[in-house]
Amino acid sequence: MASRARPPSKATLKQVMGQMATTSKQRDPI
Repeated sequence: MASRARPPSKATLKQVMGQMATTSKQRDPI
């Protein structure tokens, strides 16, 4: 599991970016 999440895959990067964007929007909606 750890090794699988370790390598930065394109899909993982996209998911992380999307999650971060969603969190940012939820945290302080502009």
